[in-house]
Amino acid sequence: MPELTRANEEVRVAHLTDAFSIAAISHRAWSARNLPSLPLPSLADMESQWRSSITSPPSIRHRVLVALSNGVVVGFACLVPISESVDEVSELLIDPDLLRRGHGSRLLNAIADTSASEVTGLSIWSDLTALDTFLESAGWGKSDRTRTLESPDLTLIQHRWVTSLRDSPSESDGS
Repeated sequence: MPELTRANEEVRVAHLTDAFSIAAISHRAWSARNLPSLPLPSLADMESQWRSSITSPPSIRHRVLVALSNGVVVGFACLVPISESVDEVSELLIDPDLLRRGHGSRLLNAIADTSASEVTGLSIWSDLTALDTFLESAGWGKSDRTRTLESPDLTLIQHRWVTSLRDSPSESDGS
């Protein structure tokens, strides 16, 4: 995939050397949500999982993209195919200290530019009002589909957001 660049800002496919930065952003973003009952893996465990995701994706359509600013990873997105025509953005995170600087928009544009699928669905946590607003402003629509993630001390509800990348939209979600 060619690198998509704007001045010192770019989006590219993640490299193995990005695993620690991705893990650190993920850890900071989840910690910033202040969910004490959500046990986070250690940073070392998260880095190991990201190394595996980057080096051994299950298919060519599984990919991790990173947003960089002046050569530093500031955010990332993960794409997972859920059907022949649908990719899902399973994660879209920006460093909590670097929000509202265009990094999320660049990642969404790179996803659209590099996706082979007709529709891309994005699942998000319902309590992320800022992300809801961002996705709506980017032309994504909130579907009526939700899923609930539960543990003994925590319940999180995700709402699914969708957008069409081609002229013939599909409502299929692969399930």
